[in-house]
Amino acid sequence: MRPFPPGYRTKNASLFLSMLLILALSSCIYQVHSNTTSDSLFSNKCTYPDIGPESNDLPKDITKYERILKEKPDKETLASAYLRLASLYSSHRNPSPDYARTLKLLNNYSTLEPDKAKSETFQYWYSIISYINKLRQQTAGLQKENAELKEVIEELKHLDIRIEEKRKQVK
Repeated sequence: MRPFPPGYRTKNASLFLSMLLILALSSCIYQVHSNTTSDSLFSNKCTYPDIGPESNDLPKDITKYERILKEKPDKETLASAYLRLASLYSSHRNPSPDYARTLKLLNNYSTLEPDKAKSETFQYWYSIISYINKLRQQTAGLQKENAELKEVIEELKHLDIRIEEKRKQVK
């Protein structure tokens, strides 16, 4: 039997201790992760309403909550209606989502419930809706600019044809 090379036992011991340290640290991370607050993005609770499977008719639900807003109910019901309407207007199931209206509703909600509006999930939702709205506005501007450029191109084509015809007449 050959003897172990020098430093072999030290290398194995340090490898073993490194693995043990990694294992200990990973268990600490798990404990920290499992003790997160309900405001965490990793939590199962969500601070904005889910439309849920019971909503089969979005226009009807939107009308219902718009009516609630017109009735000017108490602060809690009003805040809930703002949040619910924002959820309906920005729903992935809404065939024509209205992100500008959603932002107004979220702003109204945040004035009524400033503490709840500071939650991580609400801020995340608000920033995404803001970004989508900004992109839609930019898209509309670019589409308008594109249409104008197409008109200019058509005018230039007609002008080029006329110039070419005049050139042929001169020859």
